[in-house]
Amino acid sequence: MGQGQRESPPLSLTLGSALLATEFVVPADLPSHASEGITAQTRSGHVSTLRLLQDIIEEHNLEEMELSTAVVTALERAKETLMWRWNSLSTRYGQTLGAFARLEQYCTQATPLTSWSLKTRPTFTDAMRFVTKQCLAEKPSQAVPVTLIMMNRLLADLRTTDSALHAFGVLVWRSTQRTGCVAQLLRRYVELSADGSILITLAVGKSVTARKERYVLSSFVDPTSKAYEALAAYLSSVTDPDAQLFPHSNLYQRKQWGARLRDALRKVEPTCGARSFRRGSLIALAALGTPTDVMLHWSGHTNVRQLAHYLSGYRHDTGLMM
Repeated sequence: MGQGQRESPPLSLTLGSALLATEFVVPADLPSHASEGITAQTRSGHVSTLRLLQDIIEEHNLEEMELSTAVVTALERAKETLMWRWNSLSTRYGQTLGAFARLEQYCTQATPLTSWSLKTRPTFTDAMRFVTKQCLAEKPSQAVPVTLIMMNRLLADLRTTDSALHAFGVLVWRSTQRTGCVAQLLRRYVELSADGSILITLAVGKSVTARKERYVLSSFVDPTSKAYEALAAYLSSVTDPDAQLFPHSNLYQRKQWGARLRDALRKVEPTCGARSFRRGSLIALAALGTPTDVMLHWSGHTNVRQLAHYLSGYRHDTGLMM
């Protein structure tokens, strides 16, 4: 070990604050065999989970907790705030386990954190075992899709109460994209024309990671509608082209845009969830007779079978947004 460097303390003696002392990034200089050992999407999930844990530990003042306890507590808070299903929480536990085993790779500070095995910490393993049991007991189900009627009722409520969340809802619905991708849009990535056409550029987010490139979607909002009027007003209020369209300072706050939209939807239809927007908008697109290759471009699915499963089981009303 080089002069001036020191080993990180063992996990049992480490506090939650240890995660706040560095940034985490996907490494670009790994040997090729190591780089190909796990997918880029998996590594991106690891780093995303580490950043989310940083945000929650700081926001909920968990810095003085023993680290594994802080991690479990942070994941509990995330489930409560973001209304994750047990399956989603189980995925985050798996990502956390993988991320901690590779901390040395993802850490950017001069003296990197030691990679730790959370499997040695009973607080984490007991919590993960409980989550796994809850996950197995949870009935798997497709998200109940949003219908046009539900969406119009939701947007009518938001127009008078929250202009930013209204604009967020319009773009989620008309783009068919995940709420997390829409929450990362910059002002210059959305172009609304007087004839109602919208060009939306997706430059970051899960869908971009999966496609390995940015992409552009062309959609439409009826230019005579109140939804168009409110969206145009909100877009005009954000004058800096490089500004976040939906402001947030960290990953945790970014995810709350989707959580807030879901909570507003549940006042209209309690059975709906976060994925209801994407599923409903894709079903509406399919009901218009959209060709399969175009559907795959919009959805980002890699094959027709995946898309068919996503759309299965529902007929859907169609029409332009009012």
